[in-house]
Amino acid sequence: MFRSDFKHPDPLTPVGQIKFLLDDVMFFTETGILSDDQGSVFTTMLEEGIKQLDQNNFNGTITRLKAFIGEINAEIRKGVLSKREGRGLVDAANDANMIIHESSVSLYNGV
Repeated sequence: MFRSDFKHPDPLTPVGQIKFLLDDVMFFTETGILSDDQGSVFTTMLEEGIKQLDQNNFNGTITRLKAFIGEINAEIRKGVLSKREGRGLVDAANDANMIIHESSVSLYNGV
């Protein structure tokens, strides 16, 4: 089981959800499922998303997460990641996008 296989009972913050993804990327890299280069690319994508959040650039983070999802799907098609491994990462990234969207709406509405 991977961390991305589980739903948290309490919603994470946007940064918390991305860090959750980073943990799985590190796991896949440390176990050799992803090469060091692949792990580095995915880590950079997610860290850039966090930097965008730090600047309240929600759209920038969502764009990076969508790119991450696209790259994960490419690795599934190539057979680098199993469907289960990749789907867990994609689902966690989609959850992050949902949390970010909800956070941006709350911020915009002054909640």
